[in-house]
Amino acid sequence: MKKAILALLPIVASALAACTTVGHPGEQQATKTLAPMARPDINPGDKWYALMNGEPMVVTTLSRDSDMVRQRSSDGCQWYMIAWGFAPPAEWSACDSTGNGTQKITEVDGDIWPLQVGKKMSYSFYGSNQSGNLWVGTRDCNVEDQVRIETVSGAFETYKVVCDDPWTTRTWYISPEVRTTVYYVHYPKTKNEATVMEMTRFKTASPSL
Repeated sequence: MKKAILALLPIVASALAACTTVGHPGEQQATKTLAPMARPDINPGDKWYALMNGEPMVVTTLSRDSDMVRQRSSDGCQWYMIAWGFAPPAEWSACDSTGNGTQKITEVDGDIWPLQVGKKMSYSFYGSNQSGNLWVGTRDCNVEDQVRIETVSGAFETYKVVCDDPWTTRTWYISPEVRTTVYYVHYPKTKNEATVMEMTRFKTASPSL
């Protein structure tokens, strides 16, 4: 997949090629217990640098409107979504695999923040794209575990958050230390292969006054 994967991170691969597992092959047992992690702040100008299946990419936060953020990847794909909510994006454009589209969340159940193992949240939604495709689904998210992972940026203690819908499993490894995702796996169920993104650097901008 050439374009950035939607809903990677609302700020949301190592040099690994696409793999066939949903999680990180180098997961290790946590070495300490993490305190519950509050939802990080997001500001226009934040930049998340990563490798996507070995290729460099950057996700930039363009703007924030209350609880919504607009972001753009370095290949031009843009999306508008709830900041750090793991929710389906409300809209996207110039994205290679899906073109332009919109989605509407109809119901939210639970609250995943602050992150803590066992917490759950789900989003019911419907959507359409420029090709005329229509869909209805539910995305179920679960703070599945606390794990330590080795990345190109170093070793991190992380919360492992897994979101599942009828078509895709998404897995985030979120570090309280750097307050962002350090590893992300996007696994389409029909293709039996994953797109992997691994943070190389995270640059935060000053909050707007």
